[in-house]
Amino acid sequence: MLKLMPSMIIHGYNGMTLRDGQQRGRAGAKAILQQYEQFATCRRGPAMVNLKETLTDTLVHFQDLARPLGIVHKMPQEAAVEVAHRLERTGMMLGSHKVNRAVKMTASDADFESGQGDPVIGPIDELVMLRAGRSPQWELFEGGGVGVVQSLLTRREAKKFT
Repeated sequence: MLKLMPSMIIHGYNGMTLRDGQQRGRAGAKAILQQYEQFATCRRGPAMVNLKETLTDTLVHFQDLARPLGIVHKMPQEAAVEVAHRLERTGMMLGSHKVNRAVKMTASDADFESGQGDPVIGPIDELVMLRAGRSPQWELFEGGGVGVVQSLLTRREAKKFT
């Protein structure tokens, strides 16, 4: 983790992750699969990452992979609500702090509500993705705050990797 710190300071968390992934990806499929085998039995996770953070990573990154492939997978509702609440505190690391603070988000299919301001109402899965700084399925949202968060997320995306 410490060796990545200079890159994180220069490029931000997302830029650092992009560059690290690009570098590791150049290793080739065989080397990447060997790493999976090497770490498959490892009982501890990365430094400073707890079980709830792992849950967040699992739900969000699965969607990161599945959605571009056209795979629809609902998040377990209880886990999604837990992650949505957690992203209130950890969204800053993902660059979604302004989005999470700008509106009142309410799940249409779960017991979740957070924030103040114009409402954004939609499925908990989409709120998790939005709160994680990902582009959700906008057509599933309603409320006066949708345009606000679309604008914030679009601006953030435009400067994410500069």
